Amino acid sequence: MTGDPPLTVLLQKATLADLQRFCAITAASLREGRQIAVASNEHSQKLMVWLGGLMGAGILSMHGLLAAAPKAMRLTVLIPWIAGILVATLAGLLAGELADRNGKQHFNRISMLELLQIQTDKERILENLQLIMEPAGLANDHALNRLFVATNSAFYLAHIFFIVGIVAAVTTMMVLGV
Repeated sequence: MTGDPPLTVLLQKATLADLQRFCAITAASLREGRQIAVASNEHSQKLMVWLGGLMGAGILSMHGLLAAAPKAMRLTVLIPWIAGILVATLAGLLAGELADRNGKQHFNRISMLELLQIQTDKERILENLQLIMEPAGLANDHALNRLFVATNSAFYLAHIFFIVGIVAAVTTMMVLGV
């Protein structure tokens, strides 16, 4: 065994027609995966809008209920939701940028796969397939990976602020007897 990944070994033994067919199947699979990713992104964006709206409604409704409460107590309730709205907005902005960059990367991969279907040089197909399929190839974009982590962090942090705000509001209402 040479230590090559199994897919690489199989592709090296494939005929030109098999490689071109593999490129077509891979492109179709990536397109389907992209549709799922786009739907997931749209759902996440809607969730952030709703979460920000709910926190805004919580601020407006609690402001009147807590008018008699000490300022520190009111801030304990309002700050998590204010921070949550800001973080939800940040998550939405980061998700939009992430979607754009993912779209460009997807376009590059699909374009290369489409071009490889008409390529007649088997070695060139194998070389480019390796760029597309291997983790160290086209998909290895450190800036994109950092953006993905930042987006997910903001997404979940917005949820945490929402929950902390609810707990603070309920606790404050119980303490005040409202």
